[in-house]
Amino acid sequence: MKICLIEPPVPFAQPEEQSYEQNKYLFPNISMGYIGAVLEKEKYDVDIIECPGQNISSKKLYQIIEEKQYDMIGFITYYFDAEFALINLSRVIQKIKKRAPLAYIFAGGYLASLCPEKLLNEIVGIDCCVIGEAEMTCLELVQHIEQGKNTQDVLGIAYKNQEQIIINEPRHYIENLDELPFPKRAFIHEKYPVATIISSRGCYGKCKFCVDRELYSKNNCYKIRYRSPQNVVAEIEYLVKNHQIKKILFCDDNFLGNSILKKQWLKDFCDLMKEKQMNITFRIDSRANDVIACKDNINLLKEVGLVCIYVGVETFLQEQLDYYGKGVTVEQNIKAIEIVRDANLQLKYGFIMLQPYTTLEEISKNIRILKELEIYKYSHPCQDLHLAGIRRLFAPPGIELNTQLKEQQLESENKFHYDFVDEKVSLFYTIALEWKERFNKYIPLYYLYNKAELNGTKDVVKQLINGNEEVKKLDLMFTEELCQKILNNEISSKNDSYNLLVTWEDMIKDIFYSYDAIRSLAM
Repeated sequence: MKICLIEPPVPFAQPEEQSYEQNKYLFPNISMGYIGAVLEKEKYDVDIIECPGQNISSKKLYQIIEEKQYDMIGFITYYFDAEFALINLSRVIQKIKKRAPLAYIFAGGYLASLCPEKLLNEIVGIDCCVIGEAEMTCLELVQHIEQGKNTQDVLGIAYKNQEQIIINEPRHYIENLDELPFPKRAFIHEKYPVATIISSRGCYGKCKFCVDRELYSKNNCYKIRYRSPQNVVAEIEYLVKNHQIKKILFCDDNFLGNSILKKQWLKDFCDLMKEKQMNITFRIDSRANDVIACKDNINLLKEVGLVCIYVGVETFLQEQLDYYGKGVTVEQNIKAIEIVRDANLQLKYGFIMLQPYTTLEEISKNIRILKELEIYKYSHPCQDLHLAGIRRLFAPPGIELNTQLKEQQLESENKFHYDFVDEKVSLFYTIALEWKERFNKYIPLYYLYNKAELNGTKDVVKQLINGNEEVKKLDLMFTEELCQKILNNEISSKNDSYNLLVTWEDMIKDIFYSYDAIRSLAM
């Protein structure tokens, strides 16, 4: 059996110096890596083709498929911009089916798990969707194909029987994550020796916008499962030894935790890292309340390489936090930020500036608190910008918020799946898109720090930190002024914003022009 797992090519060129964290150009897909490793453990022949990360064009992909003639071909799917993902996947599958007509085609990942009906109805050529945790489902699916068995009794899949969509019973989640082999990594980026690791699966949070929450529920899994500290440190040791990895990005939904079990896990992890003398740095993700609960553990983690914490802040308005189902308070968000700051760690934070019911007054209040906290001074140098990043809620099909929007008749045919209730916010967003368009030319320079951190001199790194701090501050100030001018009716159409946009762009472009002289020193 020859099996190929594919991240499809995208119909546009890789962005110049695309070096921000956790994107498909820099890191292999860890979900496909686990599936590939499980199949290889059972002696199956598995190739993983990650077209964006390995710079494999559509033409090259089709050549490989025609030459190899795989028995089974699986695709990873995402939920961001779902309509584009569907069109792109449909195009790729049609071309592949012409070159490998006998191959069994399946799809997994978020979109396939949350919306299997859409894939099976709208894409010709997909034999089934794999729902939820995919490792054991894919293994059983491969075994059925190899043995000539009917695949329709495989747990955890959806398929089309004539015109009817059949969704089988979910597969039970994997209890012991240590039983999984280390993920197969299709590539390691030559100039950016960073790897992603997952030390746990699951989250006790009930955020209504979270696709991971829905994904786990497809396996009837509502608990957090941990790999042992020994297993995690062994993988880090393997990556350092075999791939010269210098930095780890932990992709757990929530690396910290308030339970006695988790706090002991963190202590054991730190003890092992010290024992192994692992000379790496790492970043973790956490909920605000768990940052507070694990304050002492954070100091231990810092001793063994922790340099940055991502906190899902989302907003400083309690009514919005409640709308999202975050289960935290504004005070906890602020306290968590202060803990990270006072520990002299870099802060990355999730923030949702815009959602269906947002008002300009709410945007202004959030910006005011961000400025009062002076968050631009200690957040990660490449913290996502607010307006230039268009921090807007995604509400894709399959999650709780999308269901609510349908019930409230607010669902819309755009990639976010809703429109704004407030017309002034719609105008604000239209101008924000123009600001983002103007800012795009500077994006490679804004993210230059990520390469300089690993390869540049201290002077270069310091200059980029200081410059990006000023850019983050200017982005907040522009956002604030735009809100006020719309509220004061000084701007009532996109055309009215031209002078404002030019004025603020002039303020930031001089900063980025100064980066050109140090670009080569940062690489």
